[in-house]
Amino acid sequence: MRIVVTQVTRMKDSRICVAGVDCDSGCNVRPEPRQGEPHLSVDDLDTRAGGLFGLGKVIDLGPVVTRSDPPHTEDRLYFRKEATAVQAMAGPEFWDLVQKRVKPSLSDCFGPSLSKSGKTCAMAKGTGEVSLGYLKLHGKAKVVPREDVKKAYLHWRCASFGDLETALTDLRFFSVPDFDLKAPLLEEANRRLSAGAPAVLGLGLSRAFAGGDFKEKRHWLQINGLYFEEDFAAAISGTRLSAATLGRALFHGKG
Repeated sequence: MRIVVTQVTRMKDSRICVAGVDCDSGCNVRPEPRQGEPHLSVDDLDTRAGGLFGLGKVIDLGPVVTRSDPPHTEDRLYFRKEATAVQAMAGPEFWDLVQKRVKPSLSDCFGPSLSKSGKTCAMAKGTGEVSLGYLKLHGKAKVVPREDVKKAYLHWRCASFGDLETALTDLRFFSVPDFDLKAPLLEEANRRLSAGAPAVLGLGLSRAFAGGDFKEKRHWLQINGLYFEEDFAAAISGTRLSAATLGRALFHGKG
């Protein structure tokens, strides 16, 4: 199976999660190493020696096995030794791919199992049919950093559930390997959001855990990708034509 990497997510410690789109079927996919192999970490990023995964990279995973653990029906198990990098997708192609994945609302992305949970959204453990989606960002929004806990939240409004504060887990906004927030990138993102720059959200649902005032485990909504059109419109064959700081950093995972 070949995929285009569309989401690279920070997790706890040095762990990361990757998602993409199947080059043949166009379906969302989450590659996971097979049982007994180590979880993906920052050492698997293409900016590290021997690493493969980066935004816009085409990866051949080799033979895969489907693991359906609702709502994570997109999981595909692969052998690390079989996976190889094929090429880097050009920026305009990447933007076109993401645009084609966009759905009208959060409810359309995740179905009726998703509901408002505190200041964000979640669904009960083991429910739902999908855990990945893409949504066009409408209206003003703002990223609010929490440097004390090395986290950031997007304050935004959606048609399905109104005002939300959703965890921003897009790895490009965090330094590697310590996951400190990249303040200049957050500031530039907020400047663009304030100006109403065209943007798409790459969304995911977490593995189940108890959070906030909820004692039962839930799959929590998170923003695995915050994509601005201007970052990809001029990026050709892995080279940025624009001098925008955010563009250079976000498309190539640097900065």
